[in-house]
Amino acid sequence: LNIDFVRHDTTRQCTAIGEHGSLRWNGITGVVEQFKPGADDWRELYSHAVQRDETYLSEWHHFLACVTGQQQPLVSGFDGLRVLQIIAAARESSMTGCQVEVDAWDEISEGGL
Repeated sequence: LNIDFVRHDTTRQCTAIGEHGSLRWNGITGVVEQFKPGADDWRELYSHAVQRDETYLSEWHHFLACVTGQQQPLVSGFDGLRVLQIIAAARESSMTGCQVEVDAWDEISEGGL
């Protein structure tokens, strides 16, 4: 995982690497590409024209719909807590060089918080 808040160019990209190749998503251009083992270049799989602020506006509209009771949040507070626990474990693992276990999701309940 790489999060870069310093770079000067606008970049929104995600790459997934697997045993049968890699997928790369570009959030600025809306293009999804595949790189197969033994290939010479990336091959475009999907393209969706996006407006630069489309994701932020969608998030804002969803937030307002949740506040007014029209929708349920797509991501719960427990999802956010889980992400923070995983980040904390990754940091600890990086600092100590040891594997850090994170409690299984079903062990966390609303009653325990």
